[in-house]
Amino acid sequence: MNARPHPFIRPCTIDDIDWMVTLARTHYDGLFDEPQARLWVTARLKNSDMIFYRSENAFAVGHLAKRFNAPDRLQAFLTLLYAAPKSGLEAYFVLQALASWAKDKGATKLWIGDSTGHDLGVFVKRLGGRLAGHTYVLDLDANPNPHG
Repeated sequence: MNARPHPFIRPCTIDDIDWMVTLARTHYDGLFDEPQARLWVTARLKNSDMIFYRSENAFAVGHLAKRFNAPDRLQAFLTLLYAAPKSGLEAYFVLQALASWAKDKGATKLWIGDSTGHDLGVFVKRLGGRLAGHTYVLDLDANPNPHG
């Protein structure tokens, strides 16, 4: 994996909240509470265990945590990723930046789930990753919306 993120990738700031919420809204079919989304992003931008990276048309959020089975090993997780249609490799580059951040923070693994709405397998493999499981969802509220 290339340790240097693409030059047009940068950490998000408070000034990016409107853009992030607008892009995220395009991924939801009606179930999107914009005020709560803004509060969520604002609070997490201040969390030192989280990072938001953006390009012109994509952003990814990651967080650090210690797993119950290995509390002495810090691990990183993709929290969410949104990319505009036809954003090309931008999702790859924000993932690459997230992986570099996680490694710099001392994480031993970066877990990337496929519940983002994007097929990230090609990008993860390009970064040197491997398939480690599957994701399933139970619609407990009878709502078939994959994001809600």
